[in-house]
Amino acid sequence: MTGSFVAAHRELAERREPSGPAEPDAIQERLADSRADVHARLSDFSAACRDVLLRDNNG
Repeated sequence: MTGSFVAAHRELAERREPSGPAEPDAIQERLADSRADVHARLSDFSAACRDVLLRDNNG
């Protein structure tokens, strides 16, 4: 999950001379996919934490 997010950012940062015009686009696409995945997992985690906290307070 976050490994691909970090790897894509690192690849983009280290890219000095792209080998072709499609390469930066492919990296940007992987970044967008990784960001969406991280966001979805963070939302799921936050919801789970909220559920636990509410359950403990009402239990």
